[in-house]
Amino acid sequence: GSSLFDGSLSVFGLATASSFNATSTTATSTIAGGLAIETSGFVYDYQTNRVGIGTAAPSSALHIQNTASPQLTLAYDTSNYYTTQVSSSGQISFTRYGSTLNNGFLFNDTLAVATSTNQTILTITNSSTSNATTTLAIYQQGLGQALSISRLTPYATSSAAEIYTATSSALTLISGANSATSTLSVYQQGSNGPIVLFTDPNASTTPAFKIAAVTRDVEVR
Repeated sequence: GSSLFDGSLSVFGLATASSFNATSTTATSTIAGGLAIETSGFVYDYQTNRVGIGTAAPSSALHIQNTASPQLTLAYDTSNYYTTQVSSSGQISFTRYGSTLNNGFLFNDTLAVATSTNQTILTITNSSTSNATTTLAIYQQGLGQALSISRLTPYATSSAAEIYTATSSALTLISGANSATSTLSVYQQGSNGPIVLFTDPNASTTPAFKIAAVTRDVEVR
């Protein structure tokens, strides 16, 4: 049957009920201990102040665990949102959905990527063959450098950057301002020459270095 209580009810021990319905819009419910809904569906561990979704033993302040992807969705509305998913091999994917995909992810502070393994730390791949014209664009509005690549000791003898290409030019430098002092500046802090050129031994007829001028003179010092 049903029971109606007008006032407060104190239960010492275990209270078991098939359902609980709280109808007051002004009352505050307080649970002194932990909370578990459907064993591991939603868990609050009062001893560690951790919340678990899909796990009964949360290992961080918020622990979400589910084999179904994506595990997390953060949304502005039904059209603009992003998802985060973790695969069975531990690979993490961030996917952004929206009407305007420009600047999908903005970092207003420094971003550090580090690893202790021998694998590639950061890989950027453009999988589109028609839409995106640029895979990586770097803009600097302040006085600092737009891009700085350094090889730190004790590995200073290795190349700081290597650029490969299959067909077109590996590197194109364009000065967009008429007042620019130079398009390319090379400085050498060590004892060796600032530029070292090698010709591919498998294509010995290809020059290692070529200077071509269309309408302007070229000065080599």
